[in-house]
Amino acid sequence: MTAPVRCLVITGANLRWRRDGSAWVLFHGRRRVGRVIPDAEHAGMWRSTMSGGRLSDMANLTWSKSAVLDAAARELEYIRPAKSPVNEGRFSEQKPAHAANGAGGSR
Repeated sequence: MTAPVRCLVITGANLRWRRDGSAWVLFHGRRRVGRVIPDAEHAGMWRSTMSGGRLSDMANLTWSKSAVLDAAARELEYIRPAKSPVNEGRFSEQKPAHAANGAGGSR
């Protein structure tokens, strides 16, 4: 029995890995979407950087790059919720309550 093949397809995504010193950086166009850095204590082990500057658990380079790629795919596929309709500063055609009852005006 063979293991299922995991395929990640991001339509139209321009993802590229580039070296940055000893680290690997994943770019979407010109935007940096992930980074993999070597572990300071264990040779051959890598960590991905997460939000807030935290580091992931140690893994080999392939697994670390895969984790960063999966996170980038989730971020790129995220559909932002639609904003609520904007009033644009316009009032309805009805007169305000103070003008309708004759209370408005000078004192």
